[in-house]
Amino acid sequence: MRRASLKAAGTGVLVAAAISLAGCGSVTGGNSHEPPSLAGTWTPSDGTQAKVFNDDGSCEGAYYADGRPLDIGGPMSCHMSSGADASGRYKLLVTQGPNESTYLVEFKGANSASVYTTSGKLLYTLTRF
Repeated sequence: MRRASLKAAGTGVLVAAAISLAGCGSVTGGNSHEPPSLAGTWTPSDGTQAKVFNDDGSCEGAYYADGRPLDIGGPMSCHMSSGADASGRYKLLVTQGPNESTYLVEFKGANSASVYTTSGKLLYTLTRF
């Protein structure tokens, strides 16, 4: 009987811990175990169309060539690294076949981010709708 009650108590602790951890994550990366997320609609500083990033990895308006947006039609996908580099920037891989490019994203609070080329040149800043 004692073993059963300890087992049940342990299960309750695990369930409580799981519920507690589930509440930590957020779209904007509310805890240190999850990277920030671009999920949502953002206004870019360069005056181009809104940038849309979906949880399923699809996106709109995120591919740039020679410092300008390029959309050849068809699906576009965006995938961000799970960890930041030493500068606090995350890699963002944007693909719209056959085009593919990597950018660096630096979050500045919950609703602001800067997007850089891999050489460090600022492309634009983003503000979440």
